[in-house]
Amino acid sequence: MVFGAKSTDVVARRTLLGALETLPPHLDSLILVGAQAVYLNSNHIELPLAPATSDADIAFDTRSLEVIPEIGKLLKQAGYLENALAAKNPGHWINAEGVPLDLFQPRIISTRGVKSRSANLGPPDQDPLRIIDGLNSALVDNSVLTVNSFETQDIRSFEIKVAGPAALIIVKTAKISDRLRGSDHTLISKDAHDVYRPPLAKETQLRGQPGQHLREDRQWGFATQLFLRHISKLIGPRTRSRRFQVLQGSASPRHP
Repeated sequence: MVFGAKSTDVVARRTLLGALETLPPHLDSLILVGAQAVYLNSNHIELPLAPATSDADIAFDTRSLEVIPEIGKLLKQAGYLENALAAKNPGHWINAEGVPLDLFQPRIISTRGVKSRSANLGPPDQDPLRIIDGLNSALVDNSVLTVNSFETQDIRSFEIKVAGPAALIIVKTAKISDRLRGSDHTLISKDAHDVYRPPLAKETQLRGQPGQHLREDRQWGFATQLFLRHISKLIGPRTRSRRFQVLQGSASPRHP
């Protein structure tokens, strides 16, 4: 089954397209991350668990914003609301259908303190984005792809930057590591599948650039080295987490 076959996929894509339609002045500064980026890079790969997501994740490269953005104002005018269930986590929005839209700023380009969670872009938008770790590599490893609707009557289409395979593996591995250090019950098979998908889809690309470039780059090398330590602990022969060993097995690709 490919991404877009489930009803949740359809509404998640609709939410993404709505956000892109709302933020046209800033499209060049947006990078699609998360599950929708994973599936755009790897929708032809068949794994035991079908691809699925119920939200949209967008990172902002705030260095390229030419004017002080009014992101929150634009979103509210388009019917998006700040997610009341995530009051302590800025950058979490929902549309009129209640579908989540998460907006992020990579911590490495933030000018705020290390404990800050909101990206202060200046008035009137004090905290439309959430500052998070793990997205640094997406600023380097990305390519422009076309994002279309899954609904035949919806003709909207946008060309935006989408995080590449190396960046997505780093992001997803960091997410799993955080979950393993916390509550194991939040870890699901989909997390492991989303780590497997990018390298299966772009195996030859990951053997060279941009993975090697990320590892050697002064600015991004630390995040890449941290990823290598995470991945060796998660899927190496001495993996201690029985829960992830089970997920790892379920994520193995199908063979004829």
